[in-house]
Formats: sequence, C-alpha cells, structure tokens
Amino acid sequence: VDVHVIDVADPGPPTTRSHPTGELTGTGDEDARSVDSNDDRWADPALCHGSFVTSIVEIGSGVRATIWEASDPLGDIDDTSLVTALKAVVVASKPAMVRILNLSLSGYNEDDHPNELLAGQIAAMIGDGWVIVAAAGNNASCRLAWPAALPGVVAVGALSDFAPAWFSNYGPWVDVSAPGVDVIRRFAVA
Repeated sequence: VDVHVIDVADPGPPTTRSHPTGELTGTGDEDARSVDSNDDRWADPALCHGSFVTSIVEIGSGVRATIWEASDPLGDIDDTSLVTALKAVVVASKPAMVRILNLSLSGYNEDDHPNELLAGQIAAMIGDGWVIVAAAGNNASCRLAWPAALPGVVAVGALSDFAPAWFSNYGPWVDVSAPGVDVIRRFAVA
C-alpha cells in the first residue's frame, strides 16, 4: 500500500519529523515553516495538522505514509496549488501498489461547483485506481465542500462520541464518519 497525505507545512526542517516528506509545494517562503506566520501572536490554527493527520493514518493502518506539504501555515491552499501537489504525488507514487491519498482539507467555490481543473485531476487519479479520501469540512454545513463532494472521492465527516461532531459538515454527499474529537496521535520524542 502506498499512502500519501497532502496537508500543511509544519514548523522546522522536514528532516526533523518522523514521516517521509514530499516537496513543499506551497510558496516556499520563510514563513512556510513558522509557528506564527501572520504575526498575530497566536500559534497558527493549522499548526502541525499535517504530521497529526499522517500519524493518525499510520497508527490506524500500520502503513508508513508520505506527507506532501502544500497548504500554508494557516491551512489555506488554492485549487491550482492543490492540483500541482496532486500531480507531484502521482509522479512519486508506486503504480504497482494500492495507492491511497488523504486530503484533510476542504473548501467552497462561489457558484458551489467544483473547480474544473481540480475535478479533472481527481477524476484522472480515481480512473487510474487511486482511492482518494477527503475531509467533508468543519463548518457545520450541508453545503458541498470540495474535493470531498467530487464523484468517487470518499467524503469523511467527524464523530464525537456516538453522534456527529458539532462542527462537522454533513449531507447525502458525505460517505462515512470517523472519530474527530479528542483524537490522540503519536508524538515525536526529541
């Protein structure tokens, strides 16, 4: 199994983390690995999200995952940058294996239709045998969120105890739900 995660760049150089990393496909500026990239004196809201999600995948599956750092420290990524990251993952993947991609990110478009470039890249990957799992989103909304609502993508909502988490997006386009509150991950020991 060849597992990949596209997520947020974590602070510090990539070599200090336990997960294999792909290229940083974001802006590449110095702030891409900052704890407070917008200087608001608070830690960035997506801080360590990438290594957190990758750790959850590894603990749950027993398979080592590669994290591709594409979002900025605030968790933002545009469709073009995401497509660039998706293409990089395809090039680096091992075609003879089962290929799984986790996208713990979601977003909306003004017209509630998916970006055609993103939809085309996802469709091509699914057509090539990829299993793509994406977060439904954290806005307590039934509004379609992309890429989770794309055909063939496994859209995942969050659970709290035995009920939907208060923040989780929902609707008939959400395929499954998984624990999303008080989830514990593996921590690196210095």
